[in-house]
Amino acid sequence: MMIPRTKRLVALAMLAIFSGCGSEFQRYPLEGTVNLDGQPLSNCMVIFAPCDAGASGATGMVVDGRFAIPQDSGATPGKYNLIFTEVQPDLEEYEQRRADNVPLLNAPTLPRNYQAANEVHVDVMPIQDNHFDIELKSYGWFQ
Repeated sequence: MMIPRTKRLVALAMLAIFSGCGSEFQRYPLEGTVNLDGQPLSNCMVIFAPCDAGASGATGMVVDGRFAIPQDSGATPGKYNLIFTEVQPDLEEYEQRRADNVPLLNAPTLPRNYQAANEVHVDVMPIQDNHFDIELKSYGWFQ
């Protein structure tokens, strides 16, 4: 019969397309450091926003100037814009700060230009060691 053979061929073609060359849809771990004017950034989220169609981005917390995104949450190989977003305390921490007479909200420290997808660019490679040392400046960026 022709139908079962056609179904098998379509299934094999789909498998070939979606499996790629072994790493096209494979996620990779991401890690690195983030400093602002030479000081470790904290209470911040880093977002790997894909520039390429079909790429899968990633998000991680920056704590004490470091971030680590495990492989299952990592990004696929490709070009990415990095977006940085400050994180305010959750309700429990907010209540504790209030009880301790500590400022309730963190003063903004990140320049606005880093909160958009046009300042910091990185390439995620199909390797297990995607390490990025990001140096942000109040007046610009360099890596």
